[in-house]
Amino acid sequence: MKVAHLIAQFLAMQGIRRVYTVSGGGDLHIIDAICRRDDIRIICPQNEQGASFAADAEARLTGIGCALATSGPGATNLITGIAASFYDSVPVLFLTGNQTRQRLGLGLNVRQFGFQSMPFVELVHSITKYACIVMDEKNVLYELEKALWFANNGRKGPVVVDIPDDIQRADVDPEYLKHFSGPISDTPKKLDIGGLFDGTKRPVIAIGWGVHLAGARQAARDMVTRLGVPCVTTWGGYDIMAGHPLHIGNWGTHGVRAANFAVQNADLIITIGTRLDTKATGAPASSFAPKARLVMVDIDQAELDKMAKIGRPCSTYRADAKVFIESVRQSSHDYGDWVAKVRQWMRDYPAVLPEYGPSSPYRIMEQLGGLLTEDDLIVSDTGCPLAWAMQALPIKGRFLHAMNQTPMGYGLPASIGAAATHKGRVILLTGDGGLSLNITEMATIEKHNLNVKVILFNNHGHAMCRQTQQQWLGGVFHGTSAKDLATPDFEAIAEAYGFLTFGNLASLMLDSDGPAFLEIRVADSQGVVPQVRYGKSIEDADPALPESVLAEIMSNG
Repeated sequence: MKVAHLIAQFLAMQGIRRVYTVSGGGDLHIIDAICRRDDIRIICPQNEQGASFAADAEARLTGIGCALATSGPGATNLITGIAASFYDSVPVLFLTGNQTRQRLGLGLNVRQFGFQSMPFVELVHSITKYACIVMDEKNVLYELEKALWFANNGRKGPVVVDIPDDIQRADVDPEYLKHFSGPISDTPKKLDIGGLFDGTKRPVIAIGWGVHLAGARQAARDMVTRLGVPCVTTWGGYDIMAGHPLHIGNWGTHGVRAANFAVQNADLIITIGTRLDTKATGAPASSFAPKARLVMVDIDQAELDKMAKIGRPCSTYRADAKVFIESVRQSSHDYGDWVAKVRQWMRDYPAVLPEYGPSSPYRIMEQLGGLLTEDDLIVSDTGCPLAWAMQALPIKGRFLHAMNQTPMGYGLPASIGAAATHKGRVILLTGDGGLSLNITEMATIEKHNLNVKVILFNNHGHAMCRQTQQQWLGGVFHGTSAKDLATPDFEAIAEAYGFLTFGNLASLMLDSDGPAFLEIRVADSQGVVPQVRYGKSIEDADPALPESVLAEIMSNG
């Protein structure tokens, strides 16, 4: 059997049904092998970064994604996507085709020997769970199996397998190929947890992206209901708890005030599947939840160990999120007074303020929420549209975004992978900056007639960066406004790519057949409100509340 056909067979046996790829000299044999099968197909975005983001989105929905690129610039174009998958712990198999072994120039001590040859594996070691180049055709199956084991065990993440052209063309006998068998996981399968809530009056449960990775969405919702404890979420955990009666909202530097007040007044916080980065804790980390006993659950021991090093010690459980959730015992405590206090904060400090007009992005998020169903899947680019959605969009289904690297330009190609996987509508929230980076992927969406509805919030620049310039640089805007940035006719571009265009947000747009586009003009000055400046604790967000009001809120502990 030709190695390229063995690779295609392996992908199909792993449940991979789509490979996102851009053709090049180094990957043509693998592409050919895939296309000779009926159980797997290729989707060709306009560039490799688009392929990486599409594969990442599919992996977030199905548990595995795959992107394929050629050597040299094809491979390096994957790097931003690989990094996004790595920092969000998303299991994606990245395959690259390299030059023949002879052209690699191994041992010659020269920068480059063959055309487009380069040490790609060395470049991506720090942003992958595992990366290798196959130098013997007899090891190809072993390396593929090893890569997927690393992708799916422990803290999940992307892997890279680089395969020279001559190995792809080689013939092998599958019966005699070496296989990989990984060690058994050392994380506990069951926990004996008791007394977590003893003596507590103001507990909060914090849910993060790790709960999704553990396949524990429903288990988490059931746990919160059973305990009767208010919960907050990270951006990655928002769609896990959204709509639950005990969900306060997202917390952190771009969180809602009620969630931040609850965290800062809590006497117990149990964090599950969140690494508690600086966006979650505010600065310094010691200011996070100062009244609370902190319990942290994570599968990565390094994340647990860091807390003491950064000045916020806590009790820790190294465990799969689902194992922990299913081990939490019923609490006999009644937290009715605490829940009532939290709900009062939610009423007093809503994300959508009465003074906001109909063109406010916060009002539009509220309006969009009223049009959504449980079958809708939201994809978001980075920047203000993401932050506005995380504060004000009442979602019912899944919400996808790259929450840690937040690469601008993620949204449109990610919607390709989402729509290829998801049977319902895919609604993309993007800004003019994010859309501009990968706007050519509209062609891919139109090519496959994907059910993607693009909602563009056009604020003529990079508004979140402008907000930072306003805060720290005296409101002098360089590189972030129409003065320096191109502002094309996005609607005309969308029409040129075959999208139906609409003038307002309504069910007509969302219910239309195939790709659709809506541009919403947003004031240049519109930022994210509230927002915590760097160096402040998370209860103290801009615009600042009167000192007496904030002092009263913080006296609840």
